[in-house]
Amino acid sequence: MAQVVTQQGARKRRSSFEETQSGHSTCEKISFTTCVFASPFVFGVISSMRDIYVLKFGANVELMGVFNFIVLFVSAFIDPLTGYLQDTWFSWYECIMPRERWGKRAPYCTIAMICATVFLFLSYFPPSNMYEVWWLMVFLGCVVCTSTVNVGYVTSLFSLYKFKKERVMAEGFGYMMKTGGLLLGFFFFVVLY
Repeated sequence: MAQVVTQQGARKRRSSFEETQSGHSTCEKISFTTCVFASPFVFGVISSMRDIYVLKFGANVELMGVFNFIVLFVSAFIDPLTGYLQDTWFSWYECIMPRERWGKRAPYCTIAMICATVFLFLSYFPPSNMYEVWWLMVFLGCVVCTSTVNVGYVTSLFSLYKFKKERVMAEGFGYMMKTGGLLLGFFFFVVLY
């Protein structure tokens, strides 16, 4: 009798564990979190370019500080705005990336990463005598792109991994990716300097 009870308990535990699984392997979870590696990298590089603009190009230090404050202040409002747009404005890409297959966040993340790459490229070619304004535009664009990727990643994380055990594992990989990207971005600045 005791053996039957323990076997039933083991079956219950096994079935409840299977219900908490998304079916993704550890490699698929790591692959999913790679989307948040690139945006902190770009953020690290472009935010550090402020110092290169000042030291190499002679940009106005006070103006760069004011623009940095403006971008970081505005960034507090960008997350809710990009989240709202991703929730409400999604019919434009149905012919390219069907929502049933890609989800409603993937096109925004894809376009944001392409734009972030363009901003990264543009940060290396500032027009003369417009360094401060150029950096403001490039950094603001980078913050919008980074916010779009982060909002898409976090909401996709909660929709893909509904159970805490898997979500904690995926979040851990995501934090490693974000930290690695940001550190590599700042290291990139040291090499450039």
